[in-house]
Amino acid sequence: MLSVADILAEIEKRAGIADSELAFRPNLEHFVAALNSDNRLSALGAASVRESLVHRAAMQTLRVNRGITRRKS
Repeated sequence: MLSVADILAEIEKRAGIADSELAFRPNLEHFVAALNSDNRLSALGAASVRESLVHRAAMQTLRVNRGITRRKS
């Protein structure tokens, strides 16, 4: 079963941020709830989805943060 809190914690860890008020949190909550209610994901499937979500969100967060940092310089 996927956990929004665990996914967000891993995103924060990989992106090097400490702000769980990410703009996509509500959408992530709905998506994870739908996946969890479907009951069709195997353990491997859940791990794969989790890794994909974390990787993509962390990379996007890094891109946004780098853009903000560059604009401030």
